[in-house]
Formats: sequence, C-alpha cells, structure tokens
Amino acid sequence: MISFNSIGNNSTMMLVMICMIMAIVPLVSTIAPGETVSWVTPLIGLEKRNEGLYKTSTVSSWTSAGALSLNKFTYTTQNISGVQFTVPIANGAFMIGFAETQNSVISFDSINYALHFTSTGALFIWKSGVIAAGAGTYNAGIIVQVRVTRDHHLQVVVNGVIRYTDSATIASSQLWIDTSFHNPQSEIRSVKWLSRSSWCDDIVCNDVNSCRVSNGCSLGTCSYTDVADTERCVGDIGTCHNGVCVADTTTTTTT
Repeated sequence: MISFNSIGNNSTMMLVMICMIMAIVPLVSTIAPGETVSWVTPLIGLEKRNEGLYKTSTVSSWTSAGALSLNKFTYTTQNISGVQFTVPIANGAFMIGFAETQNSVISFDSINYALHFTSTGALFIWKSGVIAAGAGTYNAGIIVQVRVTRDHHLQVVVNGVIRYTDSATIASSQLWIDTSFHNPQSEIRSVKWLSRSSWCDDIVCNDVNSCRVSNGCSLGTCSYTDVADTERCVGDIGTCHNGVCVADTTTTTTT
C-alpha cells in the first residue's frame, strides 16, 4: 500500500531531478536572422552591453576574456550564414569568428576562422590559431559581417564591401560564434545572426525556357513556375504548349 507521504516524497524527488537536469543541460532555443546572439554564461572577463560584449577585465591578454555563442548554426539547412556586428572604437584588440566545436577555451586558439581587430586599426584573418591573410584596415563605427558563402567559404564584409574570401571551403557545416578579447574596453555591439540573403548576390534567375516564370532567388537557389498550356509565353512571343513556347505565326498579305 502506498501512503500519501510516499507519493509526496516521490514527487519532490522527481522535481529535484528535473531541476538538476535543467541546470546541467542548457535550454537551447532556435535562432533567426536579426536576432541578438546569446552567449554561454557565466561570461569570463566580459559583460553584455549594447546587444554585444564589452571587456571589463583590466588584464591585457588573450586568456582573460572570451565568449562562445549559446547556439550553433548549420548554414546548409538554416537561414543563417554567420554574424553581423558593429565596432565602436578603432583601438581595441579582439578576435571574432567561427568555432567548429563547442568549447570553453577563452583564447583565440579555439576559433577556427577568426577576424582579428588590432589596436593599430589593422585587420587580419586567422585560421586555427595561425595568421592567414590581411584584410585591410578599420575605423570606429563600421558594420562587419563574418559569414559563410553559398560555396561554403569564409567571407568578411566591412560596410557592405567584401574584404576577404577564403579560397578553402569550411570543413564543418555546424559552427559557433567564438570570441577572444585582448585589450580592456574592447567592444562589439549589435551582434546579430546573419541571414543567407547574400547567397543570392550575383545570381540572375533567367531561364532560357520562356514557358517558365522566374520567382527570383531565395537562399542561393532560383525557383520557377511553369506557364500553363495555351497561356502566353514569357515576353509575349507566342503560346506555351507542353512546356514549349510556340511562336506566333506572322501572315503576310500581298495585293
């Protein structure tokens, strides 16, 4: 026979176990373009400020402040290509980019594809802890995108201008936003998930078959709608029959 007390004790134990599981496994929500990036907490040497990150640690080192995004993104299946943010000062020193694995490393060693902002205003690309290329210079107030192209290459865009596109493809389809801050008071603001809308750049959706109407490009892919039989072809040059445009016949009358 089960007493009411034992039922109550079992219920209490179950509640405690659920709370313990929730404490161990963080709740990970879905992400969408334009949403502010959330970070794994507690933050180390940083605080959340202006929808971004600000270095509060007074220590100038690569092991004193860093953060990893709470969520990963899969650019092959999600409408996310990377991250967009603003840089309020031009004398900070930090890195931001993509990590291929979830990690708790504070230094930049965990960032597989990183954009390095130096205190002298120069930009560099790092890959797995090794400097790979220069990417020009930067000023305060710039808007930066670190993203994956439709061909799965790392790309850096500053104020709408492409600064760098890596020649190698990114190995992993799942990535985290990873950061490391060197100088105190370094900051990034308005850190947002970036859509794959750039995947349609330079794509022209024109079909040689004039019995297909273009619906435009979405996420790097063109789509079309077939014109129904007996309807006019695209460009009004004839009539569609079984998916083929039959041009109008011109009759010339002589007298």
